Amino acid sequence: MHKVTQTTVDINAIRPWDRAKDGFDPYSPDELESLANHIRTKGPSSLQDLTISPDFLLVDGYNRWAAMRMAGLDQVEAQVWAYADEEEMFQHSIMLNLKRRHLDTVTRARKAAELSESYEKQAAQRANAARSEAARGNDNAAKDRENSPAPIGAPPLPRHEHTWERAAKDIGVGHHTVRQVKKVDATGDQELITAMDDKTVSIAKAARLADEPEPIRRAVILAARNTADAEINLSAAMSREGAEYFIAGCVDAMQKLEAGGKRTKWDGLTEDQLATCASALGGVMREAEKWHNTIRKNDNG
Repeated sequence: MHKVTQTTVDINAIRPWDRAKDGFDPYSPDELESLANHIRTKGPSSLQDLTISPDFLLVDGYNRWAAMRMAGLDQVEAQVWAYADEEEMFQHSIMLNLKRRHLDTVTRARKAAELSESYEKQAAQRANAARSEAARGNDNAAKDRENSPAPIGAPPLPRHEHTWERAAKDIGVGHHTVRQVKKVDATGDQELITAMDDKTVSIAKAARLADEPEPIRRAVILAARNTADAEINLSAAMSREGAEYFIAGCVDAMQKLEAGGKRTKWDGLTEDQLATCASALGGVMREAEKWHNTIRKNDNG
């Protein structure tokens, strides 16, 4: 794989490539319009060039390409890269996206799994090509092909390293995490997958649940969501019940009121405000106790 040239291309000559297009979430219509307005104001040179293959397949830059078309551009700048095969092109599209996007651990693990599969497919294709060369009597060419550089210019795989280990290293995620996410995804259990995606349960916990019967999975996920809901309710209670009173000395106000006092050193608080403050603090404390009990119940259960 190497960069051939940087050139100006007719935007209509560029063709979408499904393997790259489907790899990452596209921008929403509003996000695309915002990017198109940026292009109209700042010009296309304010964005990174598109990446295409010699036959004008779009390898990287689908959101930029869509926004450029929305902005009415006819000509765009593109970097043209030559690839040994389709798998190398796919691997390059993943790596280019990873450089720009801030992806969470689950998404990075899934990309590592895709990369691993591509490495395996490429290795099998090269091995088959080497065998074909050997069958035709071209032993030297077969040997060269079998020992050709690994994807994206990396050295050949050490005998002890598997493709998923290399992929995890290239993506920057732990290879155990990759295996755990693959295990959860392989269950096809959308509720479990969603719970892992939205961080209701950790990746490691989701992988353990993948070995459990469905009723146990549902019970654990429900308990985890209830705990999360309790935390949200606590935060909402603190906001709803008058957090400004805490700043003014809500704890002291409640103590003074319970002792029969009507004023505190915060002279701006009237008796009614003291009563409201005490009620607010009591509500938050009750919510906190419910949250604590929920967590303790889940830990024991």
